[in-house]
Amino acid sequence: MKYTVGGYRIAILARTAKTILVEGVTDKELLDSLKTNWGVTSNIVIDTHEIIDDLAFTGLGAKACVDTFISSVPQGSPISSKFHGLVDREWEDLIDPITLDPVPWSNPIQTNLRLRTLGHSIENYALSAQFVEQYLQHFGREVATPQVITDVTAAIPSILRAAAAFSEVARKRYLIKKCSDVVGLADVSWNGSHVVISNAVEQRLISRQAPNAVGFLQDFDTLYKGTWSGHPLSSEAHFHAHGHIGDRILWISVARIVENHGFSTDIAHDVAFGRRDEKRRVCYKWLSTLTRSALSPLDQALS
Repeated sequence: MKYTVGGYRIAILARTAKTILVEGVTDKELLDSLKTNWGVTSNIVIDTHEIIDDLAFTGLGAKACVDTFISSVPQGSPISSKFHGLVDREWEDLIDPITLDPVPWSNPIQTNLRLRTLGHSIENYALSAQFVEQYLQHFGREVATPQVITDVTAAIPSILRAAAAFSEVARKRYLIKKCSDVVGLADVSWNGSHVVISNAVEQRLISRQAPNAVGFLQDFDTLYKGTWSGHPLSSEAHFHAHGHIGDRILWISVARIVENHGFSTDIAHDVAFGRRDEKRRVCYKWLSTLTRSALSPLDQALS
């Protein structure tokens, strides 16, 4: 069933359950999984933004839809006691509004109605060496050898800095959508200390008629080895990287390290891109084992 904005407010008030409005299906899947794995007994309904069908939402993205609904709630409405809207933080409060350069991470201020993820999006909660090791162990013991795990774990901080630097260049050049799948397995190598991205990526952006693509990789390399290798951003990259782009660069880089250890390109491709539903399930289960404060404000939404 779908609602207008006003109809959805009425539906929330009529429910005995608390309502959480999220951007998309993966957000809902994660919250549903945490709710089950944490043994949450509270009556909670989790909706995606598609539940609202209203002219006011025409042309809006998922986050803007959630924010538009939140802004429609009158001040002092009883809805505020039984509703949260959860949105991706993206780069709110994480870039200088004038220079567009990144600023050190800070804990987002949450409000009664609007909750923001700690990092760019829910994907960022899994940008960690711990989850990579967890998934490689699940993927197969023949791949998750002690040496592979040691080398991958040691490489993760630098890989995440590369993900953040790549995201920053894409953001500054307004190429986020063009960059969502522009990096392939063959485009990345690991030289023992840094991620190296092939010039083929820049050429691919140019062939896609991406504006301002020339010089992309030069900027990436400068930022990766400069800004993102210095304090404090070097230890905060997992918050700043674009969720989908960061996830892609992380897993491609991990896959190339696996390949460097003598495993086939087919296995490396499977590590990077395969078993997506299975990887999400493993991820949700792993996230549920973390301290709840590490998943703020998801814990607040489900309380």
